[in-house]
Amino acid sequence: MAFFNKTNADIGNTLWGRFQVGLLFMIMLLQPFKSLHGFYDGLLIISLVIIGISIYTKQFKLPSKTFLILLGIYIFSILISTFISVDIKESLDGIRSELLKQLIVFSIILVPMASAVQKRNGVLWGFMLSGVIMNTIGLFPYFFGYLASKDNRLVSFSESYTRLAYFYVYLVPFLVLLIPREKKWETTSVYILLILSLLATLLTKTRGGWICVPLAAFIACLITLRWKELLSLILIILIGGVLIFSVSPSLRSRASDFQEVKDWSGSFGLRKGTWQSATNTIKKRPIFGAGYGKYIFRKVYELNPVEGSEPYCDTHNTYLEILTQRGVFGFLITLALYLYFLKITFFVSQTHSEWGSALFAYFIAISVAFAIFSLVDNIYVKETGRYLWQMAALSMVFFNDAASKENCKK
Repeated sequence: MAFFNKTNADIGNTLWGRFQVGLLFMIMLLQPFKSLHGFYDGLLIISLVIIGISIYTKQFKLPSKTFLILLGIYIFSILISTFISVDIKESLDGIRSELLKQLIVFSIILVPMASAVQKRNGVLWGFMLSGVIMNTIGLFPYFFGYLASKDNRLVSFSESYTRLAYFYVYLVPFLVLLIPREKKWETTSVYILLILSLLATLLTKTRGGWICVPLAAFIACLITLRWKELLSLILIILIGGVLIFSVSPSLRSRASDFQEVKDWSGSFGLRKGTWQSATNTIKKRPIFGAGYGKYIFRKVYELNPVEGSEPYCDTHNTYLEILTQRGVFGFLITLALYLYFLKITFFVSQTHSEWGSALFAYFIAISVAFAIFSLVDNIYVKETGRYLWQMAALSMVFFNDAASKENCKK
């Protein structure tokens, strides 16, 4: 399997190494389940302590100077927007519940207790198992009236159909790259998970997910030249889609209802007012924005209301959200940091053969999918943002590993 090591080195060689791998596994396993966030936060506190100990004992190897400068400017953009925020309390809560957690899940992967391969396997097995749970005990109760929203959209354990769609943007291309080409029972198992994931995406009735989840999978196949898997995926979507839409009037109605796009009614009508409010705010505060925070837009909207619309907790557009919160300065440094991670991932693809190529393909696939999804939703929140930081951390770990080996050769 492209995403996992073919050796049996699945745990650290030391007690601390095993502990770190287990901790990473549990963090990735529990991350998408909202009802378990209390326990999850406890794991992050433990992680923060370990990071502190690693720094105190001088075992923590700092990333490159370029990255530290970019990260420092990125954090500064958040702090300065908090200082001038329209709601400082909300901004401070955003730092606690978003920024701090993103930095913790990023840094704990960098702690050098276990090897790069061991940490990678701990992260990916945890993510894999969370997908299995979402696709089994998180999916089948839906058919009996459970784990659904009031309008009968699948929410599973995420308790949000939109967040669930985000999760499948991450999971489906991962499963595609995981498909083995040798053992039939493993191939069958992954394909079953893939089919269930696509079904769950369909049942969220999130049209952004309907577009972006298959798109991410197609891109992953194209970059890695997996033509057989690409053909299989297309057939699954076409045949499965026809069968499911033929027996589900609600899905047919959801798929065919583009009236709101034409006349800006329904959810698009609400978004229009939100986007106008955000645009007005950006014009008034173009450099540093109106304030950081995942729910700051409620306060921003009150200052710039638009007739005929209602306030959302966010702008339902990632680009406008970042510009509203942190202005052009924050938007540009966020883009620069993301491009840096993309550069690191490309370097890994040149030095770690099959695994590196799979990681690069995955990073490109989710980047393109989320770039499109970002037009209609704010994807950079809570666990969705943390997954991005975790994938970036894996890239950083293997980049440092390759750099160390190169130095040893010299």
